[in-house]
Amino acid sequence: MDERFTLLIEKMELLNKHADKVQKEIDNKFDSVQQTQQEIDEKVGEVNASVKSITDDFTSGAEALKKELSDSSKETIKEVETFLTKTEALLNEANSKNKSSIESLVLSVSEKSKEIFAIYDELEMMRSAQTEFKLFLEDSKKQFTTALKILNKEYREEIEKHDFSQINEDVDALFERMEKLEKHSHKHAFGGTKI
Repeated sequence: MDERFTLLIEKMELLNKHADKVQKEIDNKFDSVQQTQQEIDEKVGEVNASVKSITDDFTSGAEALKKELSDSSKETIKEVETFLTKTEALLNEANSKNKSSIESLVLSVSEKSKEIFAIYDELEMMRSAQTEFKLFLEDSKKQFTTALKILNKEYREEIEKHDFSQINEDVDALFERMEKLEKHSHKHAFGGTKI
């Protein structure tokens, strides 16, 4: 019966160690997810700043063009044609710059979406591990409860097998004999010496 308790205690310690290990793995995964989220937030901030800079440049360029058109409208047609040529070049340059910035932004967003999907997959794996751990704990609890019931039943059966009242009577009789021996020991001698 003691060996079963020892095995049960060892099994419980093993379950505790396994639970600690799984908990540490879950904590590590959550730390990794938080760090990745922080990196994503920083990169999204950089993209937002870049888009704002591009928009500001475009707005200020458009305002400069408007002023130039207003000032040059009083000049001759030849000057207007020259100005329109110049304006077209500036617009092409701005469009080219915006096109490359937009392509860069699309590429960055695409990469971020891949990272987000990878994070989502990791979260799903952690949820799955957490569910497995919960089921493992429930199963362990059931096994422990069953083992305790069996041990309790065996203990009661052992108690019922032995007649403790008879053992008590035998022990009482033994004590009575010892008291009698002590009471009469001074009357006996062994080898000429009193006991």
